[in-house]
Amino acid sequence: MIDTYTLKSIYLIIFVFVSSCVFAQGADTILQTKAQNGDVEAQYLLAKAYYNGDGVSQDTQKSFYWLIKAAEQGYAKAQDNLASAYYENGDKQKAFYWFNKAAEQGLALSQYSLAFMYYKADGVPSDAKRPYIGIRRLQIKI
Repeated sequence: MIDTYTLKSIYLIIFVFVSSCVFAQGADTILQTKAQNGDVEAQYLLAKAYYNGDGVSQDTQKSFYWLIKAAEQGYAKAQDNLASAYYENGDKQKAFYWFNKAAEQGLALSQYSLAFMYYKADGVPSDAKRPYIGIRRLQIKI
C-alpha cells in the first residue's frame, strides 16, 4: 500500500515531468506558488531547476534561496546539497552543520561526508571516534 507521502512525491514528480515542456511559459508559477506556500518538495525542485536552468533562467541566488528554505524544513536532500555548496565555497562550519542535520536523518551520503570531515579534521576538531561512528552507520566493513 502506498502511503500519502509517497503518493504526494509521485504526483509532484509527474507534475514536474509533464509541465517541463511548458515550464518556461508559465507553468513555473505553479511550482513557485507551491514552494511559496511551504511545500518542501516544491522548494527543493525549484532550487534544482534554478541551479540547472531547467525550464527557467539559471539563477544560483534563487537556487540557494529555495535550497535554504527546504533545508530549514528538514528536507535531508536539500540539507546535503546545501552542505555541499557551503563546503565547496569554503564555509566548513556551515557545511558541517548541514551535513550533520542530513546525517541524523539517515542520509548515507551526508554520513560519509561528515565522517570524512572528521577524518581529515577539515573544518571540525579531529575526533577518532566520530568518523568510525559515521562509517559504521553506513555499515561499511573494512
